Amino acid sequence: MKVAVIGPICRDTILIGDKKIHQMGSIPYYTCNALARLGVETTAIISCSPNEKDEWITEHFPGIEIVRVDAEGTIHGFIEYDDDPDVRKHRHEDPHNVIHVHDLPDLTGYDAVIMAPLLDVNTPPELFQHLADNNHSVVLGNFGMFTKNLDGKMHWHEPERLLNVLTHVETLFLDDREIRFVGGSEDIDEAATTCIKHGAQRVVVTLGKRGSHIYTKEKTINIPAYPLKKLVEPTGAGDSYVAGYIAASSFLDSDEERGKFAAMTATMSIERKGAFNGSKEEVLERLAAHR
Repeated sequence: MKVAVIGPICRDTILIGDKKIHQMGSIPYYTCNALARLGVETTAIISCSPNEKDEWITEHFPGIEIVRVDAEGTIHGFIEYDDDPDVRKHRHEDPHNVIHVHDLPDLTGYDAVIMAPLLDVNTPPELFQHLADNNHSVVLGNFGMFTKNLDGKMHWHEPERLLNVLTHVETLFLDDREIRFVGGSEDIDEAATTCIKHGAQRVVVTLGKRGSHIYTKEKTINIPAYPLKKLVEPTGAGDSYVAGYIAASSFLDSDEERGKFAAMTATMSIERKGAFNGSKEEVLERLAAHR
């Protein structure tokens, strides 16, 4: 299986209680590493400052093909958790950071392209159009299309920015708060149905410790959450879920089994610092213990 991930990378400061962690962040970082650890041939198409050293980037993307896109600067993120790992506060220093169609390499032969914007400017709508026109399976895994940097804070606005690209998206992943905002309803089922009506073939809604739901035109599948052995760092759990689901599509036949594999991947990612660094075999072994 061959997958590309498109988006900016970040330098993050993460606050968990009295702990302060400095590390690379961003959706491409977490998603690409999880994909690669799960046996997927992965390409990271990432934007950052031209001053970032190649060594720093390759250190954080081991075994992953890297396509660098120069931006005005690297995004700096500050993420703070309270007692609930499902709740966090964001703020970012945001240089102009855009990936254009002409920045893309030849993606012929890729099984999926995961769009991974952090903010609404990172991956413009014409990028989705171009990928769909070239028959790529497009995945959107986060809140970036409707998130604006306003005075350093993450501000959700214009949900139609996401809704308008869904005709080009095969699978959409959002959490429960995000789907309510985009779908314009406090009822998650109704909000997910709105996204399907706008063109998404599949909508996956993650609910943290309450599990996740997978919606298609035909059915809704409920996926359980799995218990943690230890909470270390919750950042990147949603990105690991996306990676687990996409990776599982190469060896599992049903949405339900793929969702369970994704949920366990996300659980295991929280138990260690940084990006997911387990393996396909370890995820399957943990799943077998819960059957």
